[in-house]
Amino acid sequence: MAARCGATGAAGSSNEPTPGEDDDPLDVLVLCQEPIPLTLMQARTIGVMTMIDAGTVDHKIIAVATADPEYNHYHEARELPPHKLAMVRRFFQDYKKLEGKTVQVERIEPARTAYPLINQAVASYKKKMKNSKRPKAK
Repeated sequence: MAARCGATGAAGSSNEPTPGEDDDPLDVLVLCQEPIPLTLMQARTIGVMTMIDAGTVDHKIIAVATADPEYNHYHEARELPPHKLAMVRRFFQDYKKLEGKTVQVERIEPARTAYPLINQAVASYKKKMKNSKRPKAK
């Protein structure tokens, strides 16, 4: 099972999506035993899958729920059983197919490759929020 989430800035403090390199929300796939939609949870990044989506690089962060004993011992995507990695690849291929798109899954990289992407997305989010015309609290 897995939960697909858009990453959020400031430790999940907002419902605004954090943009990735392709200017879409940075997707995070959290592996866990039970699907937990619309929930904040602690997760650990174990890798990043790079896809080519309509000619544009599209990164997908792969994480594990730290409170889930089925997955919390994984620290790198390469530690997952091969069939789990195949399921992750297939998950993204299928959901893009439902959007009428064809994607090419390039590779799955180690967790350390994901950290700069996450930091870049959070910085972009903070900049966007700083420059937004949101009304100030009274």
